[in-house]
Amino acid sequence: MNPIEKPPHDPALMHRRIMCGFTLVMMGLSWPLWGENPDLPQFPLFGNSLSLNPIPEPFILATCIFGLLLSFSSRFGRIGSALALIAGLWLVANDQQRLQAWFYQTLILSCTYAILPGSIAIGFARLFAVALYTHSALSKLDWSFAHSMGPYLLNPILQLLPESVGQAPRWYFIMALPFSELIVAIFLCTGLWQLGLAGILIMHTALFLILGPWLLDHSANVLIWNISMGLQAIVLFRNHSVQSTSKPQPNPIAFGLIQLLFIAVCIMPFFERAGLWDPWPSFALYAGHVEQLRIDFPAQSRQDIPQEFQPFLVVQADRLYLDLTLWSRARLGVPAYPASRIQKGLAKYVAEKCPEELLIRATFLSKSNWRTGQRTEFQLTGRESILRLQ
Repeated sequence: MNPIEKPPHDPALMHRRIMCGFTLVMMGLSWPLWGENPDLPQFPLFGNSLSLNPIPEPFILATCIFGLLLSFSSRFGRIGSALALIAGLWLVANDQQRLQAWFYQTLILSCTYAILPGSIAIGFARLFAVALYTHSALSKLDWSFAHSMGPYLLNPILQLLPESVGQAPRWYFIMALPFSELIVAIFLCTGLWQLGLAGILIMHTALFLILGPWLLDHSANVLIWNISMGLQAIVLFRNHSVQSTSKPQPNPIAFGLIQLLFIAVCIMPFFERAGLWDPWPSFALYAGHVEQLRIDFPAQSRQDIPQEFQPFLVVQADRLYLDLTLWSRARLGVPAYPASRIQKGLAKYVAEKCPEELLIRATFLSKSNWRTGQRTEFQLTGRESILRLQ
């Protein structure tokens, strides 16, 4: 190569650097989630089977960070992706709360970049983006989003509408969000890449503004991931027509394994509402139908509630409700993982912190019906009854 020539543009390397770089930033912003902290709850994926592993978790975490950093290298990037994948899977197995939507993306695509050449792997990275926007849109096409999560997300805009605007126009405005997301995914699938890219950038910019500290004030990781997804989309879809003339042929077995992986990535989210797959690996982002946990106390018992939970209490009628989302963001830097087994563990964690005489109440709500929004409830009152929960 002529020394004055610029190296050829490598979109796969650029995409890998953006994804891994932002993953490191988001891990840093949610550092309590990744360190060993006996004061915070942990939820091993396979019970306690990994708690006695001979490898110290700080070493595993350091390996994951080193792998993400090594992924920046054009020469050793595939080794870095393999290290990040193996260590990342081990970290998630030790605590499933680490399987945040952005870390799930990093695990899946690190596997892809580790096994396949970049020029082949980037096609699967595009497929991942299409699956994400498709299932994210489908998860919002129900009663719960139209009447709860949608109005909450778009309230800063809805409150600017004049009172003369009726409920029907507001409903159409709310449901335009998931339909727009679905249209973006269709554009990306049908060759209208530039329109799809424009839609992605508009969508993530709008979410950044709505979820930022100036409006809904969500966690910093939400804002960082929106920036990351916008930059990834630019790399993945801006120069889609540029094809390498010397594209290497992948190993047939490796290619088949990644194909099977992405069949699962694309198909399993359809089973999320049946409880066979979790919401975040199903890209059910800001979906209103997911399982919920409510913890509350009698209003007169405020002084008996542990100080850890005091800043996150909300008064409703004669009860004090613990805002678990705010608590999780404050303590871990991320929202709690939306699955019933994690919610049962959180209820037991809160109950363990409370004095025996405190009448704590935990209410578990099922996924809502997509057409009516109805949920079934399961309620436990008292510390001991919650601690006996299986």
